[in-house]
Amino acid sequence: MTHTQHKYNAMPFDEKARLLAARLHDKQADEPIGLILRGRSAATDAMLIATAKTQRHAQALADAVTELAREQNLEVLGVEGYKAGQWVLMDLNDVLVHIFTGDMRRLFNLEGLWLQVPRMDLALPDSSRPAAPESAQSTQDTQDAQDADA
Repeated sequence: MTHTQHKYNAMPFDEKARLLAARLHDKQADEPIGLILRGRSAATDAMLIATAKTQRHAQALADAVTELAREQNLEVLGVEGYKAGQWVLMDLNDVLVHIFTGDMRRLFNLEGLWLQVPRMDLALPDSSRPAAPESAQSTQDTQDAQDADA
């Protein structure tokens, strides 16, 4: 029996998308969503869309995806828009990653274009309410205790 050597990791598209989404989330990307395009698009099986706070943040998010791809031996076929940082498109073969600044995401509205496709459960922690920094929370606790004593 012969085994075919894969140059790149043969990770299933949904697992790859969740891994990439987790990295984007860790790097403070806003509103990451995953769309399942398998059977609906000849170009890809899944699409990730995330929002960057600034152009530089978009570049940093793209760098983080590239770093993760290197770590996990994932194939990156191409990257477009990195220099401008308004809309960075990354082709990881069966997963496309779109990193937009807020204005560009609203303008192109890919979620609206692909409204009829199922969304992927990215299994990200709930980030609807950012946690208060520890020092700010300690200050608030001290203030609350002082108010209670008064």
